[in-house]
Amino acid sequence: MRLGDVCLSITAGGDKPFNFSKDKTEKFTIPIFSNGIEKDGLYGYTDRATIDEESITISARGTIGFCKIRTEPYVPIIRLLVVIPSKLLSIDYLLLAISSLINTGEGSSIPQLTVPTIKEVYLPLPPYPEQLKITKKFDEINNEIEIINRENIQLTYDINLAKSKILDLAMRGKLVPQDPADEPAATMLRRINSKARIITDNPQYQQLPSGWCVTTIKDVFEINPKNKAGEELDAGFVPMASIADGFNNSFDYTTRKWKEIKNGFTHFADGDIAVAKISPCLENRKSMILNNLPNGIGSGTTELLVFRSQAIYSEYGLIFFKSDSFINHCVGTFNGVVGQQRVGKNIVEDIHIPIPPLEEQKRIVKIVRDLFGFLNEVESNLLITNL
Repeated sequence: MRLGDVCLSITAGGDKPFNFSKDKTEKFTIPIFSNGIEKDGLYGYTDRATIDEESITISARGTIGFCKIRTEPYVPIIRLLVVIPSKLLSIDYLLLAISSLINTGEGSSIPQLTVPTIKEVYLPLPPYPEQLKITKKFDEINNEIEIINRENIQLTYDINLAKSKILDLAMRGKLVPQDPADEPAATMLRRINSKARIITDNPQYQQLPSGWCVTTIKDVFEINPKNKAGEELDAGFVPMASIADGFNNSFDYTTRKWKEIKNGFTHFADGDIAVAKISPCLENRKSMILNNLPNGIGSGTTELLVFRSQAIYSEYGLIFFKSDSFINHCVGTFNGVVGQQRVGKNIVEDIHIPIPPLEEQKRIVKIVRDLFGFLNEVESNLLITNL
């Protein structure tokens, strides 16, 4: 049946705010709605469409189609439609039905909600007892879904915590056994960069395995290297939104001519590690290894720091940049206004990094891949089971 035929009334609330004096409006004041959200502390009233029993309000502006059962005696004064059900309808069933019949948001099947359009909406009308059974079953299922969602959130949190711990163990030499035959990291580092400093008094990385050493980022990485390429050469362009967060190592790019993106952006090439330097992207672990770029080169958002090294296996380097140790150090040195806080290159270049022998770096990367793959599979299987 049409809604207009099975409801006692369908009316429209007021449309303009009302500036009231406290002594004039005590019994009329009720919360104003804005895009389906109640704004505490903001009040107004209308003397239209008085409600003496339970009703359903439907937002006709902002988040179109947002429905809620209301019991206040007056209508909130933004563009809302007020539906009062007849005795043929359970109000809970009516709320459920209207919510399913009127799509919310920009893709609404009814682009503009008015009293005439709502009255013409068709409503499937089961017997009253069945309406109660439907809403009871819906509530039961919805409660189960909420429990599953909470469990999934906790599961994701626990798995991310486990991944953080794995990276911490990797940085301390506790993830794989050492091989005495490996070339010591200090020897390798001095061969590649004779001026590299070997730090012996770092309290954060104490009792590292034999063969490891600690140095600064600037002694093992070239930071923000520049590309030289032909103007008409294809290259990859990577905005921040195209970089995956979390413990992933993935990104997307668009192909553009190098002359279009060589100025005003951050340069990088295949094999480089790119790390977000702005909050909250840095804390969200927006970092990756660049690979498969057109002609091996690209550029992207200026909010990246790019690292290139001959002494660091790139995937081991990414493990370090995604570790809590690196991220927490950066967060503690943020500068800039709220909403635009970032870590400076001059801070990052002096951060200490533990270096294992090159062959051990590869063994660490392999075990991290295996452990992360196992955790991802566990998470995927549990989520599917819950669904």
